[in-house]
Amino acid sequence: MSQLGDSVRRRRKELGLSQQAVADRMGAAGCEAWRTTISAIERGVTGLPDPKTLHALSASLDLPSAALLEAAGYGIGPDIDVGFVQLRQSYAEMDGRRRREIVILADALLRAQRLDKSG
Repeated sequence: MSQLGDSVRRRRKELGLSQQAVADRMGAAGCEAWRTTISAIERGVTGLPDPKTLHALSASLDLPSAALLEAAGYGIGPDIDVGFVQLRQSYAEMDGRRRREIVILADALLRAQRLDKSG
């Protein structure tokens, strides 16, 4: 079992909830799909879960999103938000040309920020 799976199962049991009860808390639509996702996460048989899934799961388990994101292996600290993780995931899926464009834009923004601070 993965660190994420251990964390989810431990917290779910602390709350005295079944996988179905957690799925119900995540939203009425698609409860069976949520239950299947929770089961896969707990058994460690899923790839890297989508940050939105982890955010919904953390809310249903009364945990900070960062705790599950970090346990999933997103390599973040406790102060990071879900938006940043989604941005990082999108960047990872970009082709080389798009990545270079993003780096050029980020460098320009950083230079502009430094000029604002110094002037």
